[in-house]
Amino acid sequence: MEILYMGRSVARHWERERGGSAALRAKKDRREDIERDKRERQQLALTAQNFALQTVVRALVDHARASDPELADRLEAAIDARHARLEPLSDTDREFTERAKSYLWLLTTPPD
Repeated sequence: MEILYMGRSVARHWERERGGSAALRAKKDRREDIERDKRERQQLALTAQNFALQTVVRALVDHARASDPELADRLEAAIDARHARLEPLSDTDREFTERAKSYLWLLTTPPD
């Protein structure tokens, strides 16, 4: 979904650079178009922020893994320990744990 927002924003930028049609300019002046553009810019900023954060964390993890090859396992154990302390266990708790492990994998697995 984020890629679609970025693609649409890039296409709009190119259209503006080429001096898009008057109909396109008039359409962009509508309130809903202005609000959508604002949401797209916010989504683009969030996507860029997430990418930068992932890049930095992966670099730090790679550096730390050199001295601690078990780093990812220890981090996952911390998630498991938090999960084990939850009583009674709800569906939300299970989903939280699954998502935490998913994000951990994303941040500790080198990109291809």
